[in-house]
Amino acid sequence: MPNQQHLSHLIKLLDDESEVTQSALKTEFGKFCGDISDDFTALDMDVSAADRMKISHFLLPARRAELAANWTVPDHLDDDWDSLEHLLNLITDYIHDGITLQLSLSDALDLLAEEYRESWIECSEHTLRKFLFTSGLLKGEKDHYYAIENSDIVTTIRKGRGNPLSLCIIYQLVARRLDLNVTACNYPGHFVSRIHMGGQALLVDCFNLGKVIPVTELLQNSKEIPQDAKFAIHNPAPPRVIIHRVLRNMEHSLTIKKSEEDVLLMQKLQSSLMR
Repeated sequence: MPNQQHLSHLIKLLDDESEVTQSALKTEFGKFCGDISDDFTALDMDVSAADRMKISHFLLPARRAELAANWTVPDHLDDDWDSLEHLLNLITDYIHDGITLQLSLSDALDLLAEEYRESWIECSEHTLRKFLFTSGLLKGEKDHYYAIENSDIVTTIRKGRGNPLSLCIIYQLVARRLDLNVTACNYPGHFVSRIHMGGQALLVDCFNLGKVIPVTELLQNSKEIPQDAKFAIHNPAPPRVIIHRVLRNMEHSLTIKKSEEDVLLMQKLQSSLMR
C-alpha cells in the first residue's frame, strides 16, 4: 500500500497533462484499493474539485475490483438481514468517491436509530415514519432521480435525499434496530414500505414524506390492479429481492452514464442472486 508521502507526490502531478504522466497516475492510484480517504484527509492538502474528480476516476477501477472480489451471496440470503447490510455496504464503498471520509452503513443506521430514541418518547412504526419522513429529515430526490448516488444508503442518510428504494431500506433497517415491524413492498414501479397500525395494514410512501395508504383502500380503488402488484402488497420483499432491485437501479443509472464496464458488473452481480 503506498504511503502518504507517495500520495502527496501523486497529487502534485495531477496538473501534468502529458499522456505518460496521466497513465502512470492511473497505475499508481490503482494501488490504493479504491479508497484513500484516511490518508487524503490526513494530508490536509488544498485540492480543487476538478482534481478530486480526477482522483476518484483513477480510483474507480480498484473500487470496481473490490466490489467484485468481496461480493458473496449466502444461500440463506432470503432470511439474512445482516448479509443484506453487508452487501449494501459493499455497494456504498463502490459508489463512494474514495476520497471523502464516510461512516460505515451500520454506524450510520445506528446513529439514526439513536437520534430517534432521543427524540421520541413513544417508539412505534408510526412515530419512526414521522421522524424520518413527515419531518422532512429524509425526502425523495426528485431533481436527480436516476443518479447512482441514490443507491448509496450512507449518502442518502447524509444528504437527506434518496430514491424510493433507498428510503424504504433505511426505514426498515432502522426499524429492525428498534424491534419494530416494518417490511418492504416491492410494488411495481414504486418501492414502498408496509406497516400495521390499529389492526390495519398500511403502505408508507417514503419518497413522498411518508404518505400513508391503507391497503384496503388501495385495493378497492384500483380494481384492475395487476397480480404482481397484489402479490407485492401481501408478501414482504426478502433481502434477496431488495438487493436485486438495488442492482437493477444501479444498472439503469450506469447505462444512462454509458459506463459499460460497470453495467456488466451490475449484471454479473444480479446473476449471482439467482438460485
